[in-house]
Amino acid sequence: MPARRQLRLLLLGLAAVLSCVARASAQKLGSDPVVMAALLAQRDAITNWKDFSTANNISGWTPDVPYCQWDSETIKCTGGTITV
Repeated sequence: MPARRQLRLLLLGLAAVLSCVARASAQKLGSDPVVMAALLAQRDAITNWKDFSTANNISGWTPDVPYCQWDSETIKCTGGTITV
């Protein structure tokens, strides 16, 4: 699967998950376990994650780093809002 298509699928999945989760603002931004699990599931769905993340300059997508601190243009956390 081409990298651009994988990125689009990742973004669509993230948008669907994040639009359904309202609890993020009630917790410390970037630490909601439901959102974290959904994002990591999307990461794991990309079979060539290592190559994909390197090629797209994506880092930090691990459970020990709050998702608002993940280094990519995919997730932005500002003012209590998560934007994909």
